[in-house]
Amino acid sequence: MNPANRAGLERKIASVAASALSARQVVTPVEILIGIGWLNTARVEDWRRGRVPYLERVATANLAKLSTALRLLHGWARRNRLTPSETIYLAWTRDRHRLRLLRRRRTARGSASRAASAAGYPAAHREEAA
Repeated sequence: MNPANRAGLERKIASVAASALSARQVVTPVEILIGIGWLNTARVEDWRRGRVPYLERVATANLAKLSTALRLLHGWARRNRLTPSETIYLAWTRDRHRLRLLRRRRTARGSASRAASAAGYPAAHREEAA
């Protein structure tokens, strides 16, 4: 991603994240991706209802761009002294199975990636400035 596009994406993410934080006291990657236009709300609902096997499939951006957006969100959260908490998305189905964000299964090495990609940033967990 070229620097100008990256800076624009960073501004967009910061704006959406700040709005979400002030409105609901929590910021999640899914709502950020919806806010920047890379996920459609109806398609996210299909994913939650188990109609889509993994969220990456319905995103309008490729995996590299999604990863960049999540890294930028993580940086924004760190600068705002928010701490991540892992979120497990469960299907809105009878069996309540865990939903997958990405197509590929993660290995042990990918566990940090999982935590970063599924992390929510609740305002209640703000770190105190030292």
